[in-house]
Amino acid sequence: MRNASEETARFSRFLRTARRSLPGLEVHDLAYPPGAPGCTLRWRPMRQAVAIFMHIGKAGGTAFRSAIVGRPMEHDREVFFLPSSNLDIGPPSTDFVTGRLKWRYTKGNKHEYGDGQLWEYHLPELLSRSAMRSRDLEVPLVGSPGLRGIPCLCTEHFDFSLMRPLFHVLPEGSVLAVAIMRDPVKRFLSHFYYARGLRWTEGLRIREVSPLEFLHQPSSLLDALMVWQDGLAGVSWFAGETVHYGMGATGDSADNARMRMTIRNRTETLRRAVRNYHKFVFVGLLEEKSASMELLQHAMGWATPPQMERLNAASPAYPEPTRGEMGRIRAALRALIPMDLWFYEYVRADFRSRVAALRAAQHDGGQRFKRCRQRWAGGAVPSVKVPSEEELGGCVATRQALACGSHVFAK
Repeated sequence: MRNASEETARFSRFLRTARRSLPGLEVHDLAYPPGAPGCTLRWRPMRQAVAIFMHIGKAGGTAFRSAIVGRPMEHDREVFFLPSSNLDIGPPSTDFVTGRLKWRYTKGNKHEYGDGQLWEYHLPELLSRSAMRSRDLEVPLVGSPGLRGIPCLCTEHFDFSLMRPLFHVLPEGSVLAVAIMRDPVKRFLSHFYYARGLRWTEGLRIREVSPLEFLHQPSSLLDALMVWQDGLAGVSWFAGETVHYGMGATGDSADNARMRMTIRNRTETLRRAVRNYHKFVFVGLLEEKSASMELLQHAMGWATPPQMERLNAASPAYPEPTRGEMGRIRAALRALIPMDLWFYEYVRADFRSRVAALRAAQHDGGQRFKRCRQRWAGGAVPSVKVPSEEELGGCVATRQALACGSHVFAK
């Protein structure tokens, strides 16, 4: 007991020191290539297309999915999301043939395909049929003539690793990827209180302590790693290295390999996340819901914005920290989840640049959009300085250990 108390005291001292010494993680002055972000705002439907909703846990995804899948069509030319397959896909397999090419789809995740009803388990067949449709334009993928229904992989939790094959195989611009993010600090608090009611936390300290106390106890942090680990709020999803959620859960051996891949070079992990983020047609922010729905409306060419209601909320609502407590929680998380905090700042800066471009286009009657030539400029990635290991600082964690301090990142 004494050793645990001493460990907690040492860790608390480290967090206090880190609060004073670690640099901020602000993102300033994104430098966009010509035409961006304005020309990257609108997605133009293609004859063969598939929609993907990457559902980041505890970030408002349930409400967002309901808003896009349940949205009624306002006219028969509007694009809409189909929540299940309109294809007769058949049983899953790993080998298939497209023309003269023989494909073998290697299973990277235990839920990547299966015999369930959810059609996103059938990625190999989707790839094969979509490749065939790209040659035979007489066979539409998106539904009956006159309709614009797009099959949506929008049921399960999965990260970019399961989306990557679609971006590789399908024609550029035919993958409609969407997501919504949340301030990592608020996402942590939501997940913290949600996890208290789950069976796997029975007997753990997380049920007995406050969020601030939890963040100062190394043993509690390791016991409930999936509640807070760096990457869970966004980076690991976009980098394709999530280990705790749904279709990303692969067992201890694969999970540990993915964790080490994420933390081996955190700067490179952030670069991967940024590159993949810019393949998405839309990424909204839960804290800026109104602007997010307006941006999505424009991206989809809808007459009105979707209505995002509050679903899957905690009941009763979790106690809100005081302003002082929130500051201390944010300071502790600066040391514990520096990748997620920087990435959220990056996404927010890009999001606000997109909103500003939309406002400017609305002001001039959309003339600047008429000058856009590309169907979808998903590769329009602004230049930005990604923080180094030294600038990120703080801590890294696996299931076995939590390591903090500058010596951890010394090369």
